[in-house]
Amino acid sequence: MTSQRKGILVTGTHRSGTTWMGKILSLPEEVVYVQEPFNLETSTNSIDYRFRHWFPHVEDLPDRERLFEAMERTLRFAYVPRPPAHLSRYRAARRVVRMHLENAVHRMRGRTPLVKDPLALFSAEELAARFSFDVVCMIRHPLAFCSSLKRWDWKFPFAHFVEQPRLMDTFFTDDADVIRDYAGDEKPIVQQAVLLWNLFHKVIRRYESDHPEWHFRRHVDMVLDPVDRFRALYDDLELPFGQEIEEHLRESVSGGKGETNTDVYGARDAAAVTQTWKKRLTPEEADYIL
Repeated sequence: MTSQRKGILVTGTHRSGTTWMGKILSLPEEVVYVQEPFNLETSTNSIDYRFRHWFPHVEDLPDRERLFEAMERTLRFAYVPRPPAHLSRYRAARRVVRMHLENAVHRMRGRTPLVKDPLALFSAEELAARFSFDVVCMIRHPLAFCSSLKRWDWKFPFAHFVEQPRLMDTFFTDDADVIRDYAGDEKPIVQQAVLLWNLFHKVIRRYESDHPEWHFRRHVDMVLDPVDRFRALYDDLELPFGQEIEEHLRESVSGGKGETNTDVYGARDAAAVTQTWKKRLTPEEADYIL
């Protein structure tokens, strides 16, 4: 049995290309993609734990040791989620057996788990310390981020921050009043997006200062110069970068759409990704964001 190398955590803000980054880094056979274990709605697809808030901060969890135990099972490929209720007993049994076999192969071959989860941003330090993750953190331009949230009308319940006191004390003591204001009085989507971007990147800037060993990447840079920048990142992560991966990468930034409102991975059009904000935002909104 091959020994397992440490895992990779791909995080950053949502709508920053974490799915694309995670899927591209998971192209080598020895890397296994794990989808958003910190997702409030779908966590049990990847981990035996249910969260109470969007963007949870593990220091606010009264049962965080149970979370760590569950995460460890996921990372060593020992977790199999319960099949969907709509499946027949036969199909459910087949799925469980298949996933057990896949996990056994992952363990036998010492494959690397790659956790893609922007929702783990506020917990990245604790996760990296506990599980020795290589951390890749995605950064997106404020105009692109805010226009994306506007396009898909992704409003945010700021009470989920207020209800996590250690999160507020750790990162947002100077922002507490405005966060509480947004939690109690829903603001227009662009205003929400601006506050979110500022809060997320306040945390990211702190990480950049405290963790020079992490890998911080701007979405626009990766899209406009994908081959050279991904080759360098592959080297940093000690992953093999060959011709097949390069071809797949080139296809991922040509002939597709700018972005979607889901986590489904598909081809991106580089020009669309970097320019669509101009079609989505009014000049007044762009001025407000900047």
